[in-house]
Amino acid sequence: MVVDDVSPEVEVKTGRIAGFDFGLKTFLTCSDGTIIESPQFFKQSLNAIKKASKQHSKKLKGSSNRERARKNLVRKHEDISNRRHDWFWKLAHELTDKFDHAGEYVNIIQSDTKTVVRQRSMRSLLLLV
Repeated sequence: MVVDDVSPEVEVKTGRIAGFDFGLKTFLTCSDGTIIESPQFFKQSLNAIKKASKQHSKKLKGSSNRERARKNLVRKHEDISNRRHDWFWKLAHELTDKFDHAGEYVNIIQSDTKTVVRQRSMRSLLLLV
């Protein structure tokens, strides 16, 4: 005899709805006034990348030392990419815990000749139904 006594997962509702605007000066602005700055991962690692790039350029083409220096440079760039990716997911998780529904703002720009609707693409991980 098999008994399925599995209770459904409890869905926590915060009752909060938010709109987001991705900007050039700030990474994200919430409708509740929260401003999230973009961490400058590339700027933080720029000296290490410069050093690795210079070491790579000074090696003799085709040598195993140049290949090792190239892999070191690639590793530095991958580290930046991984930190960015991790930060995006942590931010998305934080926002989904904070809000039940999220959307994005659409900018409508009117010029003399035509009306342009410009919508910034929102990451699918921030879209909630």
